Amino acid sequence: MPTFTVKEIRATKPWKSPDGTRERVYYDVLVNERDGNVNLGRNPGNPVEIGMTLDGDLEADGRGGWKFKATRNGFGSGRPRDPQESARIQRQHAQEMALRYAAIKAKTDLKLDDDFRKVIDWFDADTKAATP
Repeated sequence: MPTFTVKEIRATKPWKSPDGTRERVYYDVLVNERDGNVNLGRNPGNPVEIGMTLDGDLEADGRGGWKFKATRNGFGSGRPRDPQESARIQRQHAQEMALRYAAIKAKTDLKLDDDFRKVIDWFDADTKAATP
């Protein structure tokens, strides 16, 4: 993804959702890599500043300017997920699936001991096998 540097802030426009639960600030900025205004929205506590760099793409906005689209990593967040956090989430999912399996098999001789851990490990291995 390209990186753009903010050279000038030409306009700011605060925005609030009709129900008042969401707020954004929209900026028209000039970046050194493009002619015309670049429009981007930010949370109120995360302002745009001259000299800051932006990682993402620019799309034509149909009015002679550009709309900035930030680079997204992971599941829509701006940061890559920690591998240990991913492993914990996968393990929690495997445990949840094992509990569901146990509920279905409640009338069998499945015990919540090493046999149950084997079921969790099976779901965990299945999850890991499905991820690249």
